Order: sequence, then structure tokens, then C-alpha cells
Amino acid sequence: MKQYQLITLISLLLTAETAFSEDSAMYVSAGVNKINNFTQGGYGAVAGHSTNHMYGNTGSNIAIGYDFTDHVSLEVEYQQQKSQQYKKVNSTNTWLYGPSQVSRLSFKTESIAPRLIYRFKLSGIQGLSSYVGAGAGFYRGTVNYDENINNTKDTATANGQVFQMLGGIRYHINDKSFLELRVQNDKFSSVTASSAGVLNGGIVKSHNTIGTVLTVGGYL
Repeated sequence: MKQYQLITLISLLLTAETAFSEDSAMYVSAGVNKINNFTQGGYGAVAGHSTNHMYGNTGSNIAIGYDFTDHVSLEVEYQQQKSQQYKKVNSTNTWLYGPSQVSRLSFKTESIAPRLIYRFKLSGIQGLSSYVGAGAGFYRGTVNYDENINNTKDTATANGQVFQMLGGIRYHINDKSFLELRVQNDKFSSVTASSAGVLNGGIVKSHNTIGTVLTVGGYL
């Protein structure tokens, strides 16, 4: 709910005539993302090599960018993705997770990545353009675990690299502000979890997430 309230506030600011200068090449944007359900390979002391099945949840995005030309931009974006594990499968067993199960595992991934954007003007459609982009940066993953039998809780963290590919459309509300809708593919490197409890030493293998991102932005 706080994410949607933030977008509403920014939208009101962006539509104010004095908020942004149309002559500036620097812009900022903020919005929300929703990633699709996905799988990731893993390794742990109990399950050994396994496949984790994940529900994609809603996260947030904040970016600052600079237009070098009408077509080429450089952005740096902070992104937060959230997901929840609902199943783990290995060669012999299946474990279920979630609110109605014994155990729960929730994931938060925070990344910072610079990327290059190339924009295409769409002829005949006023204020609308499309774009593609690619970038690379770093991420920090946080995993929270709890279970009902022994009331065990643990939080683990890990740091890795992220590579991004994206494509979308931008609609200029006016000379100063815009809306963007894009599809983004994030590839995360393999990491080893660090914690003081049961999650310590667990491995999450390299995996991809694909999500939809909606942002509102404006020129400074």
C-alpha cells in the first residue's frame, strides 16, 4: 500500500507546472514491479541439490537518468524484488512452505545497476516512444525463515552480481513528466547464504526473474 501511495504523491508532483524543467536532460522515476513465479536451483544440508519454486510478489523501483541524446540515456536504478517460496523438490522428496504449512521462507532482493537505454520514436503516436536497455550491477539477498514445531527463526544474507535486459514504452504526459511500462529480465549470480542459524551455508544457484515494471517520472 505504501508503494502505491508513493506513486500517487509523485504523480501529483509531476503534473505541477513548476515541478520540472523541460530543458533539463536529467530525470528521476519511481514505481512498482511485479515478478512472475519462477524456480531457482539450490543446495542445503537437509535437501541436498534441489529446485525451489517461488511465488513472485510486488516490489519497488527508483531510478535517476541522463539523456545524452534523443535516443541514448544512462540510468542508475535501485530495485527491490520480493518473493515467497512455496515448494522445494529434490530427487526423492517434496517440501511445502507457506502460511498454512509448518515452515515459511520469504526472499527480498535489493539491487543497484547502471544501464544504457536506447529509445525509438514511434511515428504517428504523439508522446509515445519505445526503448531497450541492458545493464549490470550488484545485489543483496535477504531470506527470512520460520517454522512452527520448534519455533525456529533465522535470517540469512548474501551478496552477488546482477545482469539486466529490458524493453518497454514511455508516454510523455507533458514536456516534463512521463509514464513508463516495461518488461525486465534480471539474472542473479549464485550465492552462499550467511547466517547464525539453519540457513547458514545454503546455496542459491544462478537464476532469472522476469517482471513487469510501472514507473512515473519527470525531468529535474
